[in-house]
Amino acid sequence: MAMPLDALAAQRVYDRIGRLQDSQHVYEDIATDRLTQGPDFGGCTSLFELGCGTGRYAAQLLESTLPPTTSYLGVEVSSKMVALSRDRLAPSRTSCAP
Repeated sequence: MAMPLDALAAQRVYDRIGRLQDSQHVYEDIATDRLTQGPDFGGCTSLFELGCGTGRYAAQLLESTLPPTTSYLGVEVSSKMVALSRDRLAPSRTSCAP
């Protein structure tokens, strides 16, 4: 039986794979597209994302779905993922934190 990763093990995995996580978009895009279509983001003033990864989903939301006044905060256990998110989202109104 597979055991779930604790926070330290997850941090190590995601620090190691870093940008390679974006190559999983083939598997993730269907799910994130459905997430984007579900709620009405029109009145959203702030968005919090737990486990922001490389910031790919946040970038999609900020570019095409969320109102321009929406603020974003993403948190992530991996410092590598936080750095990738910050780089990707730098032009946006965002904050990513470990």
